Amino acid sequence: MRQRLALAALVCLLALGWTQISLALSGRHPAVEFAYGEPGQNLYLVDRLHAGAVLYRDVFTQYGPLPTLALAWTARWCGNTAAHYLVWMQLLSVAGCVLAFWLLSRTFPPRAAAAWTIGVVFPFFLMPGSLADSGSSLYPGWERLGLLAIALAWRPANERSLGRCAGLGLLLGGLQLIKFGTAAVAGMALLIAEIVLAWRGGPRLPLRQALFQAAALSVGGLAVEGAWATWLYAQLPAAAAWDVLWPAYLVQSYRAVASPKNSIWAWYDAGYFVASQLPVLAQLALCLVTLTRRCRAAEGPLCWLGLLTPLAVATGFLPHRWTILPWLWLLGLGAAPAFFRLPRFTRWLVALALFPALAISLRERFGLLTGHRPPAALASLNCPNGEILRGPPDVVDRLQRTQEVVARLDPRPQPAVTVFPLRSGWEHFFGWQPATQRHTWFLTAFVPPRDEQEVLTALRASRVVVLAAYVEPLPDAVSRDPGTWGLVGNPRFTAETTRQLLDLLEEPIRVDAWTVVFPVRAGR
Repeated sequence: MRQRLALAALVCLLALGWTQISLALSGRHPAVEFAYGEPGQNLYLVDRLHAGAVLYRDVFTQYGPLPTLALAWTARWCGNTAAHYLVWMQLLSVAGCVLAFWLLSRTFPPRAAAAWTIGVVFPFFLMPGSLADSGSSLYPGWERLGLLAIALAWRPANERSLGRCAGLGLLLGGLQLIKFGTAAVAGMALLIAEIVLAWRGGPRLPLRQALFQAAALSVGGLAVEGAWATWLYAQLPAAAAWDVLWPAYLVQSYRAVASPKNSIWAWYDAGYFVASQLPVLAQLALCLVTLTRRCRAAEGPLCWLGLLTPLAVATGFLPHRWTILPWLWLLGLGAAPAFFRLPRFTRWLVALALFPALAISLRERFGLLTGHRPPAALASLNCPNGEILRGPPDVVDRLQRTQEVVARLDPRPQPAVTVFPLRSGWEHFFGWQPATQRHTWFLTAFVPPRDEQEVLTALRASRVVVLAAYVEPLPDAVSRDPGTWGLVGNPRFTAETTRQLLDLLEEPIRVDAWTVVFPVRAGR
């Protein structure tokens, strides 16, 4: 017991130390991620909640309420800033590592569990800067904690009481409060894992007992889902409440922008293959070995975790690279049983073969080995809200010049600006204030047709529209038609909304290859 506690403390200390390194050297992230991506949207949501808005009714997020509400609660005391957000990301990384070590130590000796946690799990958990580059949103960290909690609560079928089954159901239902659909995929994977374990020699229950356990699990899950649905239908119109409960149109949106170029297996260069794709292939192969061999009862949760990613991809729940990346850590835990059953010499060969992945990741993410993008080479951006962001000089210069163009068109202290496709980070940092609007993310199908009038109302109250690309530069010739803007997931409004947009926008002002500004016609 003392050895396990000592190793758990070692894992925590190493994780905390690594996160401090990432905090110190990830200054290049905020200027890009916070102005353009999901971190800025989350900060904006917290701004609105602190101003009295109700989540989903007054402002929309495509994820569950738990990550946003937790961030908003702590931000009341710590401040709603980029630094506070980064600390949340690091804490979720460390908490996930501790739960992963706890789970692994149930099956393997503490030293092996600690080595696997440090060498395999944490590089995929680190936010920002994970081995798989899984983005800077908060929901993946919460999703990991939820799935690991279920794995820790799981016991072999003949050892599960009805109370434990109900508890598993509550945890599965809680996943819906983090991100839609995860609970359904996890439930399917749980059922398949039970069948695989029984087939491979695990405990088999009488039909009556199995049905009682399934009923208890369902009651727990439906209790959470029922309470969540009741609150939503009390706050929102029926159609909008259903969209929050099961926003299938978001899956359609991701499918619309999926392409071979955005595939997880798209070839970029040898460094990306070695650092990101090769470890995933190796872990996937080991997961398949785990699932096809006879498993001990203690390995059941690891089999279930390893099954989740292939099942989610096969069912179409993860149709795009952006949605697959946050799930790749599951393969690492599912691969552990097969890896530790290899002969010792073979284990060392596999570890040495994958070591370059960790080295390249360190170089690319933190610059520890080669000085790639050291902090001294970054530029600072003094934001109107008082925060200082750091990032590549070209991106900082782009943001500064965009602010200058907007100030010429609307010189008020809080100009009325709408940003496509994601406006919220710009509003938080720059103080741009269009009319209050529920939607802030204008990717394909993210705004249902019934809500498009809201977008037009906000645009009519704006004086400026900013078209800001990040993934790829804009076309050389940018028209006023949003369907031709060429963004990843560019807006696809109805024909009537597009016609009214064309009437609202004047000819564009080009800031650079990535940014175009449209003045809004007065009186429209």
